[in-house]
Amino acid sequence: MEIDRYNAKVSKARDLLFSEKIDSDDYKEIKEECKKSIETLEEELSAFMSEHKNLDIKKSLEGAIVMVSKLSRVYKEGDIELKRKVISSIYPEKLVFDGTTYRTPRVNVIARSILLINKVLFD
Repeated sequence: MEIDRYNAKVSKARDLLFSEKIDSDDYKEIKEECKKSIETLEEELSAFMSEHKNLDIKKSLEGAIVMVSKLSRVYKEGDIELKRKVISSIYPEKLVFDGTTYRTPRVNVIARSILLINKVLFD
């Protein structure tokens, strides 16, 4: 999270101040920059939460589960464009063909979880 990163930066600057590697003016400047960034991020988070306070997470999750359960049928019955969309939703980075097999640097987190659950259930 970015807020944690800015807090860590202030903490590091404080350590540098105590070890006399930076002076108090530099520390104050770093602290003020981070404080402004943190306040901006907190305002953005607050605005986002206000906009989405009525979001029904349970309903959204149930809808997502229904969609994922239909994924193989949608892929089998879909045209080439739909198949590409399905594949890119599972593999957010480009697929690489090495001459014999396909691989991808990263699999979608949800797809990876489903694959792990299936592996545990069916192994």
